[in-house]
Amino acid sequence: TTTMMKFLLPLSLLFDIVHAIPIQVTVENRATECFYDKLEKNDYVTFSVLIMDGNQLMGQMIMEGPFAQPDVDDTVRLVKEEFNFGRNRKGWTRNTIHSVTELDFEHLQMEEHEDIDGEYEMLIEDAADENDDDDGVWDSLSNEEMYNLEEEQRKRQLDYHSRVKKIRIEKEKAMQEREKDLSKKMKEEGEPQQKTIYITAPGWYRACVKAS
Repeated sequence: TTTMMKFLLPLSLLFDIVHAIPIQVTVENRATECFYDKLEKNDYVTFSVLIMDGNQLMGQMIMEGPFAQPDVDDTVRLVKEEFNFGRNRKGWTRNTIHSVTELDFEHLQMEEHEDIDGEYEMLIEDAADENDDDDGVWDSLSNEEMYNLEEEQRKRQLDYHSRVKKIRIEKEKAMQEREKDLSKKMKEEGEPQQKTIYITAPGWYRACVKAS
């Protein structure tokens, strides 16, 4: 079974209310994915997030900055400035933005499709267990018995591969059905959470999504 929590996050960062960037990403459990832009004073920024998939449809959206002056255009320096911004919070001013919004889309969870990966991986493991070799019996067999046992194992091996192929086809169908149901639910019930922030100081800002 998989233990990685996957989030599909359509994000819309709306700069000046007219410029939108839709992005879909996958974020692992407890990981953070950030997006960056240089903003001007008096800009309005809307950060919009919809968590579509995962073991838990929860997380955080974080808006922070400015972590660097607007004239910084070197990638190495920008990374350094971002690192220092996170460490030196005593240097933050009243113009510094640190906005954290809790995300909860558990109402979109579909219990009937909760663990497709785990369910089908278990079926494959069961098939493998049934296909284990008959260890420890070869030394006591005659040539004829060994031939018969080899034939039996060959048939079991063919049967195993046939079963695994069938399981994977069934899994693919289940995943397609899940995507279909999820798309329908998103249209009927999925509304993103969003936060609009007024920028009082120019510079580089980051909008982040953190998985629970």
